[in-house]
Amino acid sequence: MPNKGKYYESQFEEVTIELLTEAQWQYTFGDELHRKYTDPLIEDVQRAIVIIYKCANEAKQIAAEADKLSREVCPALIQHIIHS
Repeated sequence: MPNKGKYYESQFEEVTIELLTEAQWQYTFGDELHRKYTDPLIEDVQRAIVIIYKCANEAKQIAAEADKLSREVCPALIQHIIHS
């Protein structure tokens, strides 16, 4: 089905549900859930998102440190190799 570069929320939702179902997640249509709308829907997913966010921040910090070190160490190392 040609979409001319446009994707809709419903398409994203369908693919996401399909992928999660293939990964053995159980899918329940929202209207079939009996809960208060103020209650978290999936607490495990919320915890996972927090962990992923923390890991992403740590990865950014590590990348920044590596970049800084490479800018400081690499030129000196290259000069040492050239003059050896």
